[in-house]
Amino acid sequence: MNGNQPPGGGDALGKLLREVKPEPSLPPRFQEAVWQRIALNEGRTRLGLWAWVKRLVEVRLPRPQIAAAYLGVLLAAGMAAGALTGRLQASRLRAELGLRYVQAVNPFHADDRQP
Repeated sequence: MNGNQPPGGGDALGKLLREVKPEPSLPPRFQEAVWQRIALNEGRTRLGLWAWVKRLVEVRLPRPQIAAAYLGVLLAAGMAAGALTGRLQASRLRAELGLRYVQAVNPFHADDRQP
């Protein structure tokens, strides 16, 4: 005798279990709620550039390694921009001072370059 089958009357119970087919019922307005959640999630996935940057800063920057790397990149970019601006201003100033020198030595010198 098998230990999983009840003694006597097991066939009637098995027959009854095979005949019963439970019908699961969904909560009211289930499909509508599903479509609303899908629409809500689609709206969240379409992030604009600023929203993406804000999320990146909020999520990634609290980690010290990424914050240090971010700070290093910003510092290097600032130094490069400052060096480039300094070179442009120095070349303009050099040209202007050269023109002033020529005009100081020879006030009647006509030059097409204007300061």
